[in-house]
Amino acid sequence: MECPMDLLDKDEFPKDFLVEMQYFGFFERKGVLDWFFDPDLPAGLSDYQRLVPHDHGHGEYAFWGAYRSYFHSYEMQLEYIKYFETLLRELEWLKDCLPRKFSSRTVNKIRTRGIYQATKIATRFSYITPHLARIGFDDCFTYMSFEATWCNGSDDLYFEIWKRVTQQKGSFRNTLKEVYELNKCPSLQESIKYAIEDDCSGMKTAFLRCTAGAGITKEVPVDEAQALIAEAVKKLRIKPIFYDGYIGKKIDIAKPIGVIIENAQESIRDTLKEDYNLNKC
Repeated sequence: MECPMDLLDKDEFPKDFLVEMQYFGFFERKGVLDWFFDPDLPAGLSDYQRLVPHDHGHGEYAFWGAYRSYFHSYEMQLEYIKYFETLLRELEWLKDCLPRKFSSRTVNKIRTRGIYQATKIATRFSYITPHLARIGFDDCFTYMSFEATWCNGSDDLYFEIWKRVTQQKGSFRNTLKEVYELNKCPSLQESIKYAIEDDCSGMKTAFLRCTAGAGITKEVPVDEAQALIAEAVKKLRIKPIFYDGYIGKKIDIAKPIGVIIENAQESIRDTLKEDYNLNKC
């Protein structure tokens, strides 16, 4: 969707709003807005349902192609954000059940239990259909997989490795083996075992990014290193945006352009900030 800059009302779109939200980044770079109305969707859909935020690429969204194909109403999508927030809170046990490598039989059991619980949670919400319930669970499962693989205990693991590497205690694989045998990081035992027995290159790369790559060398005092490594893990492991985030961006775009008219609704940005405080590593 192309739009001459002189058609934008400066009072309606103040500069600080544009800078903060970066909604018109595409326009600044390419002369095209950061969103568009999809002309190829079925007839009868509202402007809100046709509104699609752009995908900037590089893994910005987990499943952008799927998200843009969901034609849920504004009311349904607004309630979905609360539903997904509830899933993250009540299905947190998934993080402890998703090691990096697990059998198909095990994962089927985990998914069956999770889907059952997600469906029960969905009954508390008026607008959450079975389809939305399944979308929410699939996104929650993917999110928890990120947590289990990359975030849950990684800072402790890298700190234990760092301490041994700085003392020049042999190869990376041998260091991993020592950490594994001492059970220093219980939540990552399966991931460590896989790295030792199969391929430790991915874990070594992640370790180097969160230590040497972040300027944490052997000269750093031990009492400071753990906090620095934890901060590096948070910065370097960026999760994709899931459907709740896609909805949030869509709503924040729809309001100022008049697609949504609200009287007493709470700001969606405040809702999302509260929601994504749960999503930190």
